[in-house]
Amino acid sequence: MAQSTPNLANLIPRNTLWGRPWAGNRIQQARAVTDIPVARLPEALNAAPLRDLFEAWRRAAEAEGSTPPSRAQFHPQDVRSILGRTMIADREPVAPSPETDGADWTCRYRLVGTEIVAIFGQDFTGQTLEVFHPPLRAMVRAQFDAAFARSAPVAMRIQSVVDHLAYDYEKLVLPVRSAAGGAVDQAVVATIHMPSRKA
Repeated sequence: MAQSTPNLANLIPRNTLWGRPWAGNRIQQARAVTDIPVARLPEALNAAPLRDLFEAWRRAAEAEGSTPPSRAQFHPQDVRSILGRTMIADREPVAPSPETDGADWTCRYRLVGTEIVAIFGQDFTGQTLEVFHPPLRAMVRAQFDAAFARSAPVAMRIQSVVDHLAYDYEKLVLPVRSAAGGAVDQAVVATIHMPSRKA
């Protein structure tokens, strides 16, 4: 009796929300990033929850007398309107390798909001940014690097077409310290989906 040949496409784990492959297996067709100058924050952000998160970060820095603030002073969970779209990442030293794009550090996701998990179709809590496909990984690393190097927020609008699907969003990366007076070694990241367009 002849055996049927399995459909290889069915063997690839896919995001049940969009039917997209997991983050490490995606194909990126295009991505355009527009940086938002920190001097124009938060007014230049279209998404009100991102503006609220930025203001909470700024108030924490002012209260602590330190920029960026520590997590003891800054509580992103208090901005409930964006809680499901928020991630917290820890900066960790690593040996440089091709997977880290030659960098001697990576970021490990301590927390990933439920809406982010739904969009990606997987929970990468506890994993490093190397979980992403190379173009996305390089972009995310550059965003973290800028926030850590400047000890200042990084904000942008991103227009992307991934796996032939358009996905546009605003993103805010807020550097923080795990301990008051310590090194800038964490980042709070939030994204908000913008009105859809045709790919």
